[in-house]
Amino acid sequence: MLTLPLVVTNKAIAVGAQDWLASVPETFEVLCEQWGLALEVVYADATEALV
Repeated sequence: MLTLPLVVTNKAIAVGAQDWLASVPETFEVLCEQWGLALEVVYADATEALV
């Protein structure tokens, strides 16, 4: 399961992107399946993007 860093979550909430936050886990799951990707560790210090 994808866990967003707190700073990313807080920035999204600050700009009113709660719907986006709610859609992220399913979006990642679908894209990983479609593109044959494996989601691994999210960098803890990510602030703007997930790489």
